[in-house]
Order: sequence, then C-alpha cells, then structure tokens
Amino acid sequence: PGSIPAGSARDPTRPKMVPWRWNLLPPKQAEKTIFSEITVDNVEFDGKKIEDLFRADIGQKKPKKDISVSSPRSENPEKIQPVVLDRQRCTIIEIIKKRFSEPASLIKKNILEVNLEFLTLDTLAE
Repeated sequence: PGSIPAGSARDPTRPKMVPWRWNLLPPKQAEKTIFSEITVDNVEFDGKKIEDLFRADIGQKKPKKDISVSSPRSENPEKIQPVVLDRQRCTIIEIIKKRFSEPASLIKKNILEVNLEFLTLDTLAE
C-alpha cells in the first residue's frame, strides 16, 4: 500500500509514446550482430528527437478550434469546403442506392419520422 505500481510512473510533461514491440534474441544469435560492438559509452542518444519521432499522437487529427457562437459571421468568413468521397465509397453508396426502389428523399423523410410501416424490407425492395 502506498507504493506506485511498477511501470505506471510516467512524466506527465513528456508526450505519450508508441509502445515498443521487442523480440528477445538468444545470446548466441546476438553475438554476430552490430549489437555485440555497441556499448553504452559509444552511443549518442538524442532523447528529444526520439520523442518527436515516436509520439503516439503522430498521424492523428488535431482538435478543431472552438468557434464561439457570439462572434458574427462577417468577422470570420470561412468558406464551407465540400467533402469529396473517395471512389470506392462512392461506388458502395451507388450500389446501395440502386437496391432501393424508393427515392432517397422519401426514405430519408420516413426515417426522420420513424415511419415503421414504410421502413420494411418489402416496401424498400419493391
């Protein structure tokens, strides 16, 4: 009681890192490799560069800035950029749309109204 569990102490000022996936080599297998020549004294180690390269948040989207509701639109005119789907997703959507006999607008209307009499396999697949 009162002690920190092993491996759970982490400096909160340092970024979260990607976990290492190590495979231990038998000592005989490591004898004829570069690792037999490396010692602690002859290795230059740049910890900051390692942290920058192996941060866990690399490749993740940055959080968007909160736009305050009180600010008028004329001060911050931002164009709404249309989202273009990739070819594979467009093809999948096209195939799904062709399966339904009713137009998408009618299906959407009945989904929003939760019209379960309309939203049946028989009605949609006719």
